[in-house]
Order: sequence, then structure tokens, then C-alpha cells
Amino acid sequence: MNYATPQTPAIAVNVPFTAAQSAGDLNVVVVGWNDTTARVVSVADTKGNPYQVAVGPTARSGEVTQAIYYGKNIAAAAAGANAVTVSFDTPAQWADIRVLEYRGLDPTSPVDVTAAATGTNATSSTPAVATTNASDLLFAANIVTSFTGSAGTGWTNRVITSPDGDIAEDRLVTATGSYTSTAPLTGAASWVMQMVAFRAAPSGPDTQPPTSPSGLTATAVSTSQINLSWTASTDNVGVTGYLVESCSGAGCTSFAQIATVTGTTYSNTGLAAGATYSYRVRATDAAGNLSGYSNTASATTLTPDTQPPTSPAGLTATAASSGQINLSWTASTDNVGVTGYLVERCQGAGCSTFTQVGTSTGTTFGTAA
Repeated sequence: MNYATPQTPAIAVNVPFTAAQSAGDLNVVVVGWNDTTARVVSVADTKGNPYQVAVGPTARSGEVTQAIYYGKNIAAAAAGANAVTVSFDTPAQWADIRVLEYRGLDPTSPVDVTAAATGTNATSSTPAVATTNASDLLFAANIVTSFTGSAGTGWTNRVITSPDGDIAEDRLVTATGSYTSTAPLTGAASWVMQMVAFRAAPSGPDTQPPTSPSGLTATAVSTSQINLSWTASTDNVGVTGYLVESCSGAGCTSFAQIATVTGTTYSNTGLAAGATYSYRVRATDAAGNLSGYSNTASATTLTPDTQPPTSPAGLTATAASSGQINLSWTASTDNVGVTGYLVERCQGAGCSTFTQVGTSTGTTFGTAA
């Protein structure tokens, strides 16, 4: 745990983790400030762990604002080698940044439920929320305009920042139920308090496979490329990727894996023109459990266009002035589509040395004499 409480307006606040960090742990970043004008632009750290908001920002109009962010499944770091930087769009008043590291939480989908509230009495608190996971870490934090006296009953005080007096507290629960957080203040004052229930990591090996992907479609977009898309699978822990398989021909059965992707789309390139390919997809999780297969989808790559348009007909040339001749003609046709016309000219009746002088997408053209 560490914190920073700059006592002058700050556009960015840096807070290092002074102890070594372990891979797979979860970082919690509490961002509080004493105004409602500044906005958080980013929360980032030296190791490149991605952060997302768990709850907030919650504001007490014109007074204080707070949000809680988290970074899951973090990378390892030596002592002092990782620091969190919180950036604002305008200097924040009396920013109060708390960073904490927790072990044993779900590395894929850690947030269970959240709660937030504001008030002006002598006890900061959140409304009760019902957890959906039996084993949760309840984490709560406040920002106040007075001073927090202690953690709430049943909660462990992890830090009360100095000189701001804002708390970060937690407790472990082992059964689903309705929970709230509290922290008494030294006197009635304005406050914001938030709570996040983080899921514990699943106990025992993960043996449950993801659900099967669905709605697989295959669309030919060129003579050598077919694009695939499908509806995502779900998993009790988390889907980590999809295995894409293919075989040649409609109704073929000799599928072979051609790619592993993390999203729900894939572009198969380098294919033969005018050929048919069939595809199927299955999901996998971190434990290597494989889902059933999706539906099979087939597509045929486009055939090269080798047929030329018909020749334009009925070309006429009309003098429009002493310096311009206007041309018009009857449109050509094509099996795919005419994209334009090349206009050529030579000087003199019966001349044969033509040179291109322009292009047109329509069936008229004006040329200077």
C-alpha cells in the first residue's frame, strides 16, 4: 500500500509501489479530489498494466469527487519498479491517491458488485448491496472534508491518509449476502464513500469448458480473402481465445486449425480465387478447456474479372466555341461494372496518332481545341 496527497493543485500524481509485486495480483487505485471540475484522463503504471474503473466517479456537488479503479492479473515488478500515475484534464484540488495490491482474487473477472453514496453527517457509508459470489473481498474508501476516525465495525483499516484523513478499508466475506461499508468521521462533514466487492480466485482446478461460439458467418470479400465473425462464448472464469479451423470445399470434413484469435472476427487471406472453404470455431479458457464447435459456415472467394466492357458507341464531337469541343457517346456495359472512360485525341481528319487527354465517369467530355 502507498498513497500521495499533494497539497497544491496537481494535473498528474505519481504513486510508487515500494514493495515487490507478484504476477497475477490485483491493484486497486482510489482517486479522490476536493472539487467537481477536474476529470480523470487516465490511470496507468510503469509496467503497462491496464486499469479500468470499478465504481464512480461519484461527486458531492461542488465539494469532493472519488472513483475506484483496478488493474487485474498484473505483471511482476521489483520493489520500487512500478508506479501508478493518475492524470487529470485540469489541476485537481487536494488530490488523494491510494494504491493497494491484493492477492488471491479472480484474475479474469474480479468485480462482483459495487455501491456508492454521498452525505454530510458524521458517518460515511454505502447502501447495502447483495453479493453474487460466496468468497469476496469487500474494499471501501472515502474522501471527506473533515477527517476519518477509524474503520467501520468488522472492517480493517489499511490506511487513513495524512493530512487529508481519507480511509481505505477492507473485509473478507465467505457467503453471499447483503453488505454495506461504514467509516465514522471526527465530525459531521461532506463525504463520498464507495465499495467494491472483488471475487476471490476460483478454488480448485477449472474444469468447466466455455459455451460454444454461435452465429458463425463467412463472407468472401476478394479473390483471396474470406472474413469470419461469430458471437462470443461465455465461461465461468473467462474465455481466453478461439481456435479457427478450415477445410476446402462445401461439406468437407477434414478440418485443420489455421489460427488462434482473442476476438470474435478473423480474416483468412492468401486463398485461391473461385474456391470454396468451410469453417468452424471453438473457444478455450486459461485452463485449456475447449468448448464445442460452432456451426459450420462456407464461402467461395470471388472470381477474377477478365471480361472487358463493351465498346462505347455513337461518339459525337461538337464544337462549342473557338477553343472547346464537346464529346458525347452511348454508355458501355460490363458484367461487373463500368468505372470510367479514357478519352484520346489526335489532330487532323484521318489522323492515327492518338494520345489520352482525359478521363470521364460519365458519357460526356469537354476538351480544349
